[in-house]
Amino acid sequence: MNIRSLYQRMRFIHIVGIIVLVLNAYFFTDNLVGEIVQYVCAVFLLIHDLDENKWGTKMSKTIASELGNLKLDQKINADTRWSNEVSTVLHHIESFKTSLNGTITLVKTSINNGTSLSNSLKNIAISSNELTKKEENIMQKISTSTEISQKSLEKFVGGINENKARNEGMIQDFKDLDDAMSNLRTHTKETYDLDEEVIRNLSSLNKKADGIKEILTIIHQIVKQTNLLALNAAIEAARAGEHGRGFAVVADEIGKLAQTTQSNLGAIDGNIQEMIEGVTSNYQAMEANRKSLGEVLEKANVVGDNIAKLDSKFHENLKTIFVVLNAANNIQSTIEDINKEVVEIKNVINHNVNNSQSIQDISQMIQSNFLDLKRDIKKFV
Repeated sequence: MNIRSLYQRMRFIHIVGIIVLVLNAYFFTDNLVGEIVQYVCAVFLLIHDLDENKWGTKMSKTIASELGNLKLDQKINADTRWSNEVSTVLHHIESFKTSLNGTITLVKTSINNGTSLSNSLKNIAISSNELTKKEENIMQKISTSTEISQKSLEKFVGGINENKARNEGMIQDFKDLDDAMSNLRTHTKETYDLDEEVIRNLSSLNKKADGIKEILTIIHQIVKQTNLLALNAAIEAARAGEHGRGFAVVADEIGKLAQTTQSNLGAIDGNIQEMIEGVTSNYQAMEANRKSLGEVLEKANVVGDNIAKLDSKFHENLKTIFVVLNAANNIQSTIEDINKEVVEIKNVINHNVNNSQSIQDISQMIQSNFLDLKRDIKKFV
């Protein structure tokens, strides 16, 4: 006997009571009515024990067995016609089973939906992880490209700076050359003006020499006339004889003077002619020199204009270099910003990778929990 069983303790007391009543009626009761009453009580107690055994102990075992193998989709198989209390309890159990079955059905649906959502979440996490890895590869390529671009741009900027320095040096050289050409033009112009003035003076001297030559021509004519007069005077003095002797001396002196003048005029005329030829030669040389200087001056002006144009173009080129250099610096600054943003994006991508992995692990854990819950729920159905 299990002393912890209520029904067995009650049956034990019933059996002890029956035995005591029967023994007491048979051995210790002399009164027939008292014996009959005790026997009747023993019979009723036996009937009660049998009733309690059938509708109590056996019913409890049946219900315990049914509840031990409880299935929500199966009804508890127990005869409760003569056990209203157990019937009420079973009725509430059936109501609870119905309610629990609806709840379990809803839980099953939720489990199925949750499992589907968990699988979807897992797939999304896997897809997100793959996309994130692709983004990471793309960002790595972008980072590598920007680094290469930055190095190339640095070389380009270095070349631009060198070109700028060379252009600035060439501009300075052109400035020095322009100053030299300006000095050359100035000196050439001064020489040209001086030659022009010398040419004017030589032209004036030539004209004066021509005037002297004309005067000498007149003097030649006068000397010729003087010679004629001296000759006529000598003839007249010869005719006069002794009276004309003084006149003859005068005529002779006039003739000598005319001859001397004629001789001096010849020398003067030669000197004047040489001077005219020299002036003419110098005039022609100076004129040729002036033309050469004019051509040099024109060429110097052309060269100066070309130098000015080249200087202007080099200044424009230098301005363009500054514009390109500023643009290159802006691009370099932009690339540096892009590199910083790429680093930040990489950090975000790494964070997303960790989150995707966490989501995947969480979805796996949720799916495992749903499977455990589904397995546990199967115990009720």
